[in-house]
Amino acid sequence: MESLCRFTLQEFIARAQDGSRLAGLLETRLVAAGCPVTEGEYRSWQNSLSALAGLLSGTSLDPGIQVGLEVRMPLSGRRADVILAGADGLVVLELKQWRQVSLSSDPCRVMTRTGGCLQAVLHPCLQAAGYVSELASWNQVLQERALSLHGAVWLHNMDRQQGELPLEVPGSGSVSLFFAGDGGALIRCLQSSLGPAPAGDLLGILQSAPVRPGPGLRRLLTDMIRPETGASSGLPALCQPLFAQILSILKDSRPSLMVVTGGCGTGKTALALQLLFHCLHAGQSCLLTFGAAGLRHYMRDQLDTAGGLPPAVFQTLQPLAAFGPPVHRQAEVILVDEAHRLTRRDRPILPAKAVLSPDLDCCLRAPMLDWLADQSRHLVLFLDESQRVSPDDGCTLADIRRCVALHNRTHPQRRKTLWELPPLRMQLRCAGGAGFPAWVDKVLDRAGEPLQSTDAVPVCSGYEFHILPTPQAVVRALDRKKAAGDSVRLCAGRCWPQSRQKPEPEGRGFHIGPGFRGIWKTDCRQAPAPAGYRLVDSVQDIQGQEADWTGVFIGPDLVYRNDRVQTDWRARSVSDRLMGGLQARVRLRMEEQEEADDVIRNTYRVLLTRARKGCFVWCADRALGRHLQALFAPAASPSSASLPGLPVSAGREIGDRN
Repeated sequence: MESLCRFTLQEFIARAQDGSRLAGLLETRLVAAGCPVTEGEYRSWQNSLSALAGLLSGTSLDPGIQVGLEVRMPLSGRRADVILAGADGLVVLELKQWRQVSLSSDPCRVMTRTGGCLQAVLHPCLQAAGYVSELASWNQVLQERALSLHGAVWLHNMDRQQGELPLEVPGSGSVSLFFAGDGGALIRCLQSSLGPAPAGDLLGILQSAPVRPGPGLRRLLTDMIRPETGASSGLPALCQPLFAQILSILKDSRPSLMVVTGGCGTGKTALALQLLFHCLHAGQSCLLTFGAAGLRHYMRDQLDTAGGLPPAVFQTLQPLAAFGPPVHRQAEVILVDEAHRLTRRDRPILPAKAVLSPDLDCCLRAPMLDWLADQSRHLVLFLDESQRVSPDDGCTLADIRRCVALHNRTHPQRRKTLWELPPLRMQLRCAGGAGFPAWVDKVLDRAGEPLQSTDAVPVCSGYEFHILPTPQAVVRALDRKKAAGDSVRLCAGRCWPQSRQKPEPEGRGFHIGPGFRGIWKTDCRQAPAPAGYRLVDSVQDIQGQEADWTGVFIGPDLVYRNDRVQTDWRARSVSDRLMGGLQARVRLRMEEQEEADDVIRNTYRVLLTRARKGCFVWCADRALGRHLQALFAPAASPSSASLPGLPVSAGREIGDRN
């Protein structure tokens, strides 16, 4: 944990009487740390801290009690408004200047006016409970001293009658909620929780404490691993030797950078999760980050559905874009899934106008890969160069080698050993067979020879691949599988622009032909599409994820011309940010054309390899559809598939009898 300002209670009351002076001090220190301050945040400091100082002045609280403002949490980097520390314990106090609150459809959120408009925000009790849980789980001094830790929320501008705010929220634990008229009750809560002033600089000691998982978290993870053998109970046998090798390297005191390579569906994410569990069980601080935000939320949902894991595990799943200096400097092991998303361009991680301290200035100049290598002790990268779906996805094995060489030259006292581990070759999707992914690679290989009908690749029995004539046929096929209890996902290349017409839901709908209406997924956890529309994943929404059955719309950016599968970068929607603006140009240089070609081919390589049981495909380019169909159903036998055990439709919707 790290606070912007620390005072005794007496000093805080004296400084906060003038809210502008204290708010100005907080702004100066936050900007110096590289974080801009909004007008609303500045105003909330003025109002809330002045109200708190007025409440605490003249009370019987020990004036030596310590007060920390804007305290950063150990892992998430989120900031708690106020933490008060006494000899008996700590209180995490969240201050809200809301004047009215109403309930939302989500029991974990409430509706309030913030940022100039009405928004659904996290219930303040859950917000405070998250801070309490993170401190209790990851601050080693709190664990060793067995200090009590309580959470409280004070809505200092709102009476109980002004808002429909439920006092008890599932998951908030013992967090207490106080309104404007509950000042006396809040003071009594602080007196009973804090006690006298602490001996020494308790907040300073807590701030410098190592980040370590607590014993409770380690006990809960025992069932997920086998500590006596070092093996994982959740990994296939073929992964166990690589898993054991990584653990042996992590036990070494020398810093390291490990690279694990593998294609789509080879178990990279599963291996990363098991390494996370094992490191936490061993008492090491470990973070797992994903290149795509959608995959992070998907994994959180999967772990939540499985049950049995405390919130502290979810706090270790960090978005790559949010990796900031205070967080990663304290992590002993950093695992990066989808490491190909580490940008190769010198894009600043922090705002360009931020005033940075010298030790943080490197963040503005260094790419993510260089910065992570510099900050971490053990860095494990899970890499698949064939999944580069954006011009910004530039991390390759060659880049990693150059990065380690540069790091060792510039930091000779912290040299890193590069380990290029054996690649993962098993296939956990596509019914467990490697034939279909290999065939997809062959179809999409730009340098390969033109494929003939004899180039079908055998796959294992049980996997289905169907080429259907219309988007509606794909949707109906998925609906039947869903009705049978299987999981389904519908995805497409982003070739169809978002509509700006008023009748479209939220202005995001798009049409494919006269009979299909879709809506692009706009965030990681979007609700189901409106009536009459289908929610469609683009590649960044589904990368790293899977389902029993997938439907894939291959757009006009992938075509079949001159006996070859070719790409057309002009067919991509100008709103597709993954193309980096290439499709909006009049013409491209040769290297840019090759870059756009790789992005399009890799997009469909990812989309076509998401399914465990089978895939339904519609091609906007009819020639491409006929070509793919011919590879599976040669002209000599149009009704049968040339792949043993692989049912393939011959152009009719599955289930049609005529």
